[in-house]
Amino acid sequence: MTQPSSITVIVDGREVQVPAGTSAIDAVFQAGRDVPYFCSQQYLSPVGACRMCLVEAGTPRKNPDGSWILDEQGNKKIFYFPKPMASCTLGASDGMVIKTLSEGVKKAQAGMMEFTLINHPLDCPTCDKGGACELQDRAFEYGYGVSRFQFDRRHAEKHYELSEFVVLDQERCIHCKRCVRYFEEVPNQEVLDFIERGGHTFIDTIEGGLPSNFSGNITDICPVGALLDNVARFRGRNWEYDHTATTCTACSVGCSITVDARNGRLERIVGRDNPEVNEQWLCDGGRFGHPYVDDGRLTQPLIKVNGQFRPATWEEAIAAIRTGLDGVSAQQMGFFTRADITLEEGIALEAFVKQVGTPNVDHAPRHGVVVNAPAATLLDVATADAIVVIGADLSEEAPVVDLRVQEMLKGGVLPLQYDFGTAIADLRLTERMHRYRERLAVFYPTTTRMHGVADISAEMNSIQVLEHLSSVISGQYAGGAIEEAAALLKNAKKPVIILGSDVLKGGQIGLDIAAHIALSSNAKVLPIPADSNGVGLSRLEIVPQQGADLSLLGTLKAALVSRLTSIPEDFSGFLVVHETQLTEVAKRAHVVLPALTNYEKRGTTVNLEGRLLKLEPAAISSGESADLITALGAVAEALSLKAPIRGQRSAQKALKDRFGVDVADLPAQGKIVDLGRQYNARTSKYHRPEVGMWKETMLRSERLREKLGGSFNAAVAD
Repeated sequence: MTQPSSITVIVDGREVQVPAGTSAIDAVFQAGRDVPYFCSQQYLSPVGACRMCLVEAGTPRKNPDGSWILDEQGNKKIFYFPKPMASCTLGASDGMVIKTLSEGVKKAQAGMMEFTLINHPLDCPTCDKGGACELQDRAFEYGYGVSRFQFDRRHAEKHYELSEFVVLDQERCIHCKRCVRYFEEVPNQEVLDFIERGGHTFIDTIEGGLPSNFSGNITDICPVGALLDNVARFRGRNWEYDHTATTCTACSVGCSITVDARNGRLERIVGRDNPEVNEQWLCDGGRFGHPYVDDGRLTQPLIKVNGQFRPATWEEAIAAIRTGLDGVSAQQMGFFTRADITLEEGIALEAFVKQVGTPNVDHAPRHGVVVNAPAATLLDVATADAIVVIGADLSEEAPVVDLRVQEMLKGGVLPLQYDFGTAIADLRLTERMHRYRERLAVFYPTTTRMHGVADISAEMNSIQVLEHLSSVISGQYAGGAIEEAAALLKNAKKPVIILGSDVLKGGQIGLDIAAHIALSSNAKVLPIPADSNGVGLSRLEIVPQQGADLSLLGTLKAALVSRLTSIPEDFSGFLVVHETQLTEVAKRAHVVLPALTNYEKRGTTVNLEGRLLKLEPAAISSGESADLITALGAVAEALSLKAPIRGQRSAQKALKDRFGVDVADLPAQGKIVDLGRQYNARTSKYHRPEVGMWKETMLRSERLREKLGGSFNAAVAD
């Protein structure tokens, strides 16, 4: 029998239409009602472990002749289940009646809450989760308020370190199994499980702790205060934080995050739901890499006098810049910035260098390539039926792309969206889902995490892979993994090719070959940019078309450098550095202007799929720090000029005139926009991207370095 596309469910007397296959709990929320739950999570399989979402449910039945069985009033007779049912694992059916407010349901839910609290400590006043705890809220709403069990509660380890970043309070764990299922179902790493039985059950990991890169997500999904962020622990209570919804710029994925600040300090970062980008997940770098924001921050300008820096006002800094630039022609000046600035800062830089009349402008890191193939989105990756990864260590270069590939391996099942948001219990998600390893091919010079989950893989030079793959696509024979990857692309209906730094650093030739492969196999291409706003900045004229690039800085007599980690040693001219800390580059400057971090900016960034995403400023104390627009304004004043773009509004107007999109009115999940022509220029060693999850900027924090082992260094493409 053909399944209807939608069904009617009656929840507490209210009819609601939901898609066939909807779980009862999602039907309840779609009807605007509520039931408590702890074990269900939007992107994990429903298992009915906590038994809190109990409801009374029943369905009508038919007679053997196909007619409905009617009650005494002539209505369809509802046959209820004999006991309350866990609504997260119960599929809704057409005509189902669900009761969430009956006395039987209330008693069952209160009874389960009483059992859940038997061993849970009453330490809410000192718990980091206090004020944001699902158990605390639900106990208040659905519990008895008192317990009949007066014996001593179970005592267990209160500070059990699962890793340097995640701490387990074993007394608080309610065994909902979210964390165990997360590791198996999302990053495909079975490292947590239940140990012992009954009241003695606790969770633990294999010897060696949790694997890095995706461990912090369990602190977000833990419904109680059992799993805690060890970087943010004891830093503040939830109601004391200023919460700011913004975008992570640690890599080019552009994950949606919430930045929590207290007393002017950035204390915590948590994931924010964006089904089209990161769903709810973050990498450990994006989550735990923030302590540098408050470590050794520059909060006012510095001027070098007799070889020593002294604090100065912005007026004094402008006067010093005016003196340093005296007699320097526009052709001898250069302006260079890091490639994670906002689009607003980028277009301000473009307008300013045109006003000054210098061709010497550049941003780094970047790849000197132009992509001439259909672009893939992250949803294309998650729902592809074939993926070929070439030259990318995904879990390091763009970690959340790794998770979207893992989603593809499970068949590309994306949770349904309802009026209330993402499905709470999508019944298509199950524990230990089959992985379609044959749909993934991975090529990289060394072994990566992806090699372990792909049926087709090899350790090969990336350009050779592209050349051989192109030959096979054109009809020649290569054998081995290349032959299998070519067959995978040819036979797929929705193939995607992901290109990483090992391909992109090789220049345009690799991209041209990749474009030929993509066009021949109807594949989409997802290149991983060198930095978080590499896609957006490549659409602006801030790469050297005729002037000096960053590697030729030594040929100039004056330069403004914004937040770059390295510049040529042979530069001896007048140097203005715009930075957040007194780095080695800043120490060479004559004038240092304090810079904002991206957590403190308002603006727009463009992620690797071309999606425009908002940045909002968190409540962080940064003194007199300023963005690049303000720093350019200071240089303009020193040159007796009036900068063409002097603030957010004028920058946003310029972007609207240029790209036809109002960046001040972007939707929460961002918007993919074709920004038109891509500008390109040659690259050097100063343009090489950081390919590790932990960036040089993050490692400026001594607290983070200690957690990572002290001598940890950022990985840069060779």
